[in-house]
Amino acid sequence: MAVALRWVNGCCLVHITWSRRKVDGGFGVKRQKALAVSLVALVAVAGCGERLTTKASPDRLNGLLTAGVDEKALTKAEERLAKTLGKDNATGALAGVYGDAETSEGAVSLDQLLASALERNSDIGKAAQAINRADAQRMNAIYGYLPQVSINASYTNVNQEVVETDNVVFQEGKAEYPVTNLGLDLTQPIFDLSRIYNIQLQSTARSIAEIEYIAAVHAAAFETYDAYFAAVQSKARMKALAAKMQLVSRQISVENALVSEGLSTDITGRTYAAELSSLSADEAVEASRYADALSKLSFVSGLVVADVADAGLGRLGRSNELAVDAAIAKAEDSNPALLASAISVVATELGRKQALAADFAPVVEAFARYEDETREGSRFGGGSRTVDTNTPSARSRPRSSPRSAAWKS
Repeated sequence: MAVALRWVNGCCLVHITWSRRKVDGGFGVKRQKALAVSLVALVAVAGCGERLTTKASPDRLNGLLTAGVDEKALTKAEERLAKTLGKDNATGALAGVYGDAETSEGAVSLDQLLASALERNSDIGKAAQAINRADAQRMNAIYGYLPQVSINASYTNVNQEVVETDNVVFQEGKAEYPVTNLGLDLTQPIFDLSRIYNIQLQSTARSIAEIEYIAAVHAAAFETYDAYFAAVQSKARMKALAAKMQLVSRQISVENALVSEGLSTDITGRTYAAELSSLSADEAVEASRYADALSKLSFVSGLVVADVADAGLGRLGRSNELAVDAAIAKAEDSNPALLASAISVVATELGRKQALAADFAPVVEAFARYEDETREGSRFGGGSRTVDTNTPSARSRPRSSPRSAAWKS
C-alpha cells in the first residue's frame, strides 16, 4: 500500500494505492501480475471555498460596490505592508528615503529641487532597484553553471503478501516492512547552450536596466526643469496681473471722483470695472496653473513645495540654438530611450535562442550519485541494505520540446 499527497489548486489530493502480485522464483525469474486500486479523495482546506470562485456574478459585483474591499483582507494587507517596510533590509531602508516627503522652508531654488529629485524621486529609485534585480538575475544565471547538489530521502512502509511461490526466498505469507532511501546527486554542467544564452540574456538585461536608470534621471531632471519654469512663469504673471489690477483700481477711484464732481460720466468707470473683472479671472487661472506646477514639483522632487524662488537666468540669448538635424543626430547617439529600445531587440533575439536551446539543444554534464537503500525484513527471513555509488562521469541528454521555442519565435 502506498499513500501520496499532492497539493493541487489549493486542495489536498490524496492518492492511495493497494497492490497484489504473484511471484514465481525459478532462478530469479519473476512473473508479476498487479492489481491496483486507486482511491482519490479531495480534502477541503482553506483554499477550497469561496476564494476559489472564478465567476463575477452580478451579486458578487454589487456586493463589491456596496461593501467595498473585505475589511479583514485590507487590514491584513496593511499589517503586512507595515511589517515589510519595518524590516532591517533594503526595503526598510527605501521606506525612509521615499516613504515620507520633506517640508521645504520658504521659496525653493532650482538647485534644491534638482538635488532632492535626484535623491528622492521614486522613478529613479525604481530604476536603481531594477539594476539590483538585473544583477541578481545575472548572478543566478552564472551560478547555474556551478555544481548542483541534490539530496533526497524517502520512507515507505510496504505491506506485502506472497500468494504463491516456488522460491525459498519469497515464502508464502504476509510481511510488512519499512524501506528507507537516502540519495545524493552531484551534477556539473559541461555544455548547456541554454544556460550560456541565459547568461548573455541576463547580461543584456542588466545593460538595459542601467540605460533605463539614465533615462529615469534625465526624465526627472526634465520634469523638474519644466515644472519649475512653469511655476516661475505663473508666479511672474500673477505679480504682473496684481500690479495691473492695482493700477486699474486706482483709475476706477479717480473716475469715481470725477463723476462725483460732475466732470465725467460713469461710462469710463464701467469700462475700467469690466477690465478689472477680466484681470481677476486671469489671475485666478494663473493661480491654478501655479498650484498645479507646485504640485508637480512636489511629486517629482519629494519635497512639499509651497513657493519657488525666482529664476536668475537673465535674458535668454540665441547662442544655444541647435539645428534640427543636429538635434536628431545627437538624440540617436545618446538618447537613453532609443538605446534601450535597440538593446531590447538584442535581448529579444537572445531570448528566442535561449528558448530554442532549452527545447532542442543537447546537454552534456558530469554527475556523481550516492544511494543508500535499507529494507528491513523485506524477504521474510531478514533485511537487506544496498549502497550504490556512481563515479563521476559524463552524460548527454537530448531534448525536444517545441512549446517554449514556438512561443518565443
